[in-house]
Amino acid sequence: MKSIISFVLLGSLSFIIKNTFAQTPTIIAGNSTTQTSSTGIGTPNSIAVDDNGNIYLSTGGKNVILKIGTDGTKSIFAGLGTSGYSGDGGTATSAQLNFPTDITIQNGILYIADLGNNKIRTVNLSTNIIQSVDTKGVSIGVVRAIALDANDNIYVTNGGQNTIKQITSAGIISTIAGNGTAGFSGDNADAKSANLNGPTDVVIHENQLYFTDMLNRRIRKIDLASNIISTVAGNGTTDTTDGGLGATNSIALDNDGNVYVGGGGKGTLKKIDTKGTITSMAGIPAISALTTSGNDLLLADPSNSSLYQIASVLTLPVTWENFTAFYQQNNIKLSWTTATEINNKGFTPQRSTDGKNWINLAFVPSHFSNGTGNGYSYSLDDQNYTMGTNYYRIQQTDLDGQSKYSSIISINVFQNKPIVKLYPNPVIDQIHLSNAKVGDSYRIISLSGQMVQSGIIGSENATITIINLHSGMYIFQILEGNQVSQNLKFVKK
Repeated sequence: MKSIISFVLLGSLSFIIKNTFAQTPTIIAGNSTTQTSSTGIGTPNSIAVDDNGNIYLSTGGKNVILKIGTDGTKSIFAGLGTSGYSGDGGTATSAQLNFPTDITIQNGILYIADLGNNKIRTVNLSTNIIQSVDTKGVSIGVVRAIALDANDNIYVTNGGQNTIKQITSAGIISTIAGNGTAGFSGDNADAKSANLNGPTDVVIHENQLYFTDMLNRRIRKIDLASNIISTVAGNGTTDTTDGGLGATNSIALDNDGNVYVGGGGKGTLKKIDTKGTITSMAGIPAISALTTSGNDLLLADPSNSSLYQIASVLTLPVTWENFTAFYQQNNIKLSWTTATEINNKGFTPQRSTDGKNWINLAFVPSHFSNGTGNGYSYSLDDQNYTMGTNYYRIQQTDLDGQSKYSSIISINVFQNKPIVKLYPNPVIDQIHLSNAKVGDSYRIISLSGQMVQSGIIGSENATITIINLHSGMYIFQILEGNQVSQNLKFVKK
C-alpha cells in the first residue's frame, strides 16, 4: 500500500491529501444484471435507509423504487416500471414514475425526486400511499436531488439550471443558491449571487447544506441561517490527487461532520474530515450514490448493478441496543439501553402526536461521569400522553452540544377499551388472559429487548404455554396490527 501526503493551499483553504485504500467494500445486493428481479437491483442511482434498517433504492430508467428488507428480501415499493405520471392518492406500487433520480426519508415519509415529471413525490412508509408535493402551481424545474431540513423544508438541486431551490412546508418555492449561469464564483457571500456548475447531490447536516458542484469539481456548502456559500474541498481539476476531487456526484455526512464523496466513473470514495484532510477510502468501478446506515457506509454502483457496504467505518456517539414504550398504570414507560457511549452528555426523550412536531419531556443525563462507557439502561415515565397514537424519539446530546436522534417508535392508547388481564403472576408454565381480543397477536419480550415468543390470541380467555422460557421477568405485549396496545409485566418462575 502506497501513501502520498502533500499540502495544498487554495486561498484560505488548506487540505491534506492521503491516498490510502484502507477499506474493503462488500457487495450486499445485486447480481451484475440490470434487471429488477428477486436478485437483481437494476441500475441504482440513490439509496435511503429507514429507522428499521430497510434499504430503498431508486433505479432511474427502470422507473421503480426497490425495497430490501433486513432479511434481504427484495420487493418493488413504488412504481409500475413504465414511465409516466399517475397514481397520486393511491398505492405507490400502482403509480407511474419517470426516471426517479434521488430518494430520502424523514419522519416516516420517503421523498422521491421524480426527474422526468419535474415533481417531488412522497410515499408514506406505513400505508404506501403516494402523493405529489404541492407547489401551488409553480414549476420546480429539473429535480436532480433532494434533502430536507428539520422543519421539513425541501431543498432541490436543479442540475443544468445551476440553481438550488427551497420548497417550504407550505409549498412556497424560492431560489436559495445560484444565479442560473454556469461558472464558479461567489464564495463567502450570499449564495443567490454565486455561480454554480451542475449541482447534483445534496445533504443537510447541522443546518449546513452540502452539495456536489460537479462540473466545478468542488464540494460546497451553504449556511442555511445566513445563506453564505463557501467551498469545503476541491480545486476545480479532474485530478483526484493534490487537492482534486474530480467530478463528484454523490455525498453523505456522518454524525461528526466528516464528508464522504463519490465520483461517477472515477469510482473512488473519498473522506474529507473536519480538518480538511482528504483520504481515499475505497475504489469500486463507479459510484452513483452513497449514504450512511448506522456506522456503515452504503455505496451504489450502476456499472455492475450492485450495492456495496463498508462496515463499521463511522464512529457513533451512542450505539443503541433498544428503545421501547409500553403502557402501565396510567403511564407510558419509555425504556432505552445503550451498548456504548462516547462523549455523551445525555438524552432528552420527546413526544409527538403527528410524528413531526415534538415536545421535550425531560433531560436524562448520561450514567457516565465523562460521558463515555460500555452502555447503560435508562427509563422515563410519561404521564401526559394523549389518547390515540403517541410518537416518541430520543434526542441524544454530545458534550460539545451537538445532537442526534434515535429512531421513532409509537404506541396507541385506546379510550374505553377493556383492559386485558394476565394471571397468575408469577407464572409457572402457563399464562392465562381475560378480556383478550381474538385475532390480536402477542409477543413476549425479555428485559434485554429480545423477542422470545410470539403468536396469535385464539380466544377471549386464552391460555398460552411458556414452558420453554427461562426464569426471570418478561413483558407480554398485545398488538393490534403493528401497534402495541398493551404491555403486561410478568415473572416466570
